[in-house]
Amino acid sequence: MNLQILIALLLALVPGSESRGSVFVLVEYFLRTGNNITYWIILAVLLNFMAVPIVFFFMDYLHEHLMKIRIYKKVIDKYIEIIRRKSDKFEEKFEVWGYVFLILFVGLPFTGSGAFTTSFIVWLLEWDRKKSFVAICLGVLIATVFSLLAAFGFFSGMSFIF
Repeated sequence: MNLQILIALLLALVPGSESRGSVFVLVEYFLRTGNNITYWIILAVLLNFMAVPIVFFFMDYLHEHLMKIRIYKKVIDKYIEIIRRKSDKFEEKFEVWGYVFLILFVGLPFTGSGAFTTSFIVWLLEWDRKKSFVAICLGVLIATVFSLLAAFGFFSGMSFIF
């Protein structure tokens, strides 16, 4: 396995990058070598799907132990309070639009709106995990398609410069 492909796959597991970041590395690899990257993109997306159970496991089992560490507790408590305050207004409309919101939130390829962050929000607000998992995965697929289009457009534009 090529080092660039390995880096791309690892990026799929990193919060903030996820499959969105790995797509840019894979597209550059494809344009440089001409090798088919379909398999690697699918693998990056599947790895990104793994964010959901990773976050749920962490928050269900390790979070309680880490709350004994003062700095962790201080940061998490502050973050949780901000999310809860903002979610109060949203919870009323959640039954109708909640899962559509999750799909769109993850589907917009911006840092901080990926599977890791959304899984944390789902855990925190105690939403249905199975439905949320499906919504997050659909959002990851949408974000990956947007990232693919952006990557091909970016690298095509760069070919005019170089």
